Amino acid sequence: MRTLLRSRFPQFRHWATALSLCTLGIVPMAASAGFVASSLEQYNYQTGNSALTVRSYDAFDELDDLPGVTGLTVQVNSGPVENIAFDLFYNAYKRRQSWDSVEQMVAARPVDATIVHTLTGSPAGTVSITAPGVAYAAAVPVSPVFEIVGLDGYWTSGTHGEGIFNFDAATAGSFTIRLNPYAAATAGPNFFYSASVADIRGPYSRIDEQHSGVLPAGAPTPSLALTFTRGLPLDGGDADPTTYGFGADSFVLLEGEFGNIFGLATTGLGDGSQKAFVYQNNTSLILQAVPEPSIYACVGIGMLLIGWATRLRSPGPGRIT
Repeated sequence: MRTLLRSRFPQFRHWATALSLCTLGIVPMAASAGFVASSLEQYNYQTGNSALTVRSYDAFDELDDLPGVTGLTVQVNSGPVENIAFDLFYNAYKRRQSWDSVEQMVAARPVDATIVHTLTGSPAGTVSITAPGVAYAAAVPVSPVFEIVGLDGYWTSGTHGEGIFNFDAATAGSFTIRLNPYAAATAGPNFFYSASVADIRGPYSRIDEQHSGVLPAGAPTPSLALTFTRGLPLDGGDADPTTYGFGADSFVLLEGEFGNIFGLATTGLGDGSQKAFVYQNNTSLILQAVPEPSIYACVGIGMLLIGWATRLRSPGPGRIT
């Protein structure tokens, strides 16, 4: 069963999780239901026990799971009509625009903007998404922050500023990582939260994910917990998205995502597809098993990241990816 609203994934594609809004975790949906969305987001690297570094502020426009659509354009207010290419990486029509500050982002993508998505193919038509006019600082959820419990280690930084928590797999038994509860100062009618785990020893490979589904404002917002046990396979050997394993070569990406959803409704295209505007906040953390600090220093995180570092390069202010 697929899920609606992905990390965003990576996103810088935000890592590889920035897969697509319709695949990350807001709600399980029928395979036939498409989704059209625009969003304002920030992406953070967790670089210490409670320290975050903002990687970028992003706007996304996306169309997902409408296989008969052959083209998509997007117009923000009375600005230019811009073509959105189909992205094979996300298997969706998707673009990301990125800025270094909130001020730059909201100047280009006002919080009360009307974004018109025009589809060609089947279905064809226009889908209008109106941002709710809520200040970004009030509507964006709190930043996800991971708490590492029962594990000793030390922090380093990757090539692009990613936070990496290094630990000795030989001495660690089991440990828990908790994600703080979702919250937003100005709540939309719906929201979601999720925590995902991916293997990044080679090409990005999503292992599992806890996600809330689409919830109504006021629903409970518990902290999510992930338990890792030495000697178990990375997926924990079961289908439980709360249990995982680790070994001497574990190199794992954790992502927490919070989404504040406004205007979730049908598109009016007559096919049951939905639309929404989302304020989203995402945080990533890397867990790296190392034999001991001296050996790890010889290896160098730059070499460990070389196979997929190109995905993480910041596109720079206003660049579209």
